[in-house]
Amino acid sequence: MTVFTGIITIYKYNQYSLPKEENKMHISLSIYLSIINEGIFKKNSVNRKSTSSNNNKNDIRSSMKFEEKGRAEKFRSNFRKMPEPRMFLPPLCLFVLSFFLSFFLSFFLFFLLIIIYISHQFTSIYLSIYLSIYLSIYLSIVVFAKQTHILNTFLLDYNLIIYVSQHQIPSLDRPV
Repeated sequence: MTVFTGIITIYKYNQYSLPKEENKMHISLSIYLSIINEGIFKKNSVNRKSTSSNNNKNDIRSSMKFEEKGRAEKFRSNFRKMPEPRMFLPPLCLFVLSFFLSFFLSFFLFFLLIIIYISHQFTSIYLSIYLSIYLSIYLSIVVFAKQTHILNTFLLDYNLIIYVSQHQIPSLDRPV
């Protein structure tokens, strides 16, 4: 979280081109604030567990937590019975499709950047070549990685929606 906040702050303040000293001050302030926020959040979560201010509220909360645990266990047991997602295409076919997709996308990006370069709004043609090559390699690796993870994720979500619509699984926010 701290690193993320620092990166966002660097990007944000470099946009407005502040002086270097001011920029460093803002970055360090954001990092310190994020560290303090994380510390306060952890401290509050520990205090919530250890202290009990109102007995009535704690009794209600504990009974609600017990019911939620029961519902969550039921959902997990039903989810384990769910069938594995089937793949529509074999991995080799999907790899070929991803290769052609990345190829066409990289050429589209390449020509787009050439047009920008010709219109004198872009500084270097080498960056466009690099970006097109990077995009093609990245897309082919991402699509083919983990046995077509993108397609499997889509099918898993689709199967989960069908399974939940066919079986009455109680939601956590309403009583059974």
